[in-house]
Amino acid sequence: MKFFFEHKKYGIGEHRETYTINYDFLKANEDIKDAEIQIDTIATVKTNSVLFKFKIKGIINIMCDVCLDYFDYEIETEATLHVRFSDRYEFGQEDLDENNTLTLSKNVEKIELTTHLYDFIILSLPIKKVHPLDENQQRSCNPDFLRKLEELQTQTKTIDPRWDKLKQLLN
Repeated sequence: MKFFFEHKKYGIGEHRETYTINYDFLKANEDIKDAEIQIDTIATVKTNSVLFKFKIKGIINIMCDVCLDYFDYEIETEATLHVRFSDRYEFGQEDLDENNTLTLSKNVEKIELTTHLYDFIILSLPIKKVHPLDENQQRSCNPDFLRKLEELQTQTKTIDPRWDKLKQLLN
């Protein structure tokens, strides 16, 4: 699944497009089980540049880092990408700086947005993905898994008596 914007097809001015993203687009990420995302795009085309403004909204079914069950996580974010065209770049050569400014050759017919859209979506996910809190302000994780996890954490570990002997040598 690839997304392109053919800037030469449009005239100078503001143009709107909507992209629909599903699981097939995000399946490279093993923590994602399903997705339904809509990206509303405003592309402002100028003589030597295109400014993209993306509004990304949808639901991603992701794995909880605590209980390993999947849950629906709602995303809503905005992102921008500024594309400049330059005579100094040959066809196929590109440069992306820290300000989300992509520089391409003036000979480019269409701008591939696929990688940028993927990155914007993945970066909208939290670093630690956990079930949301329920009405009692408790995690809504799998209760069986949480009980087992707590049981394993509270088990006392038997220490090999040889370690005690070694510790005595330090004193």
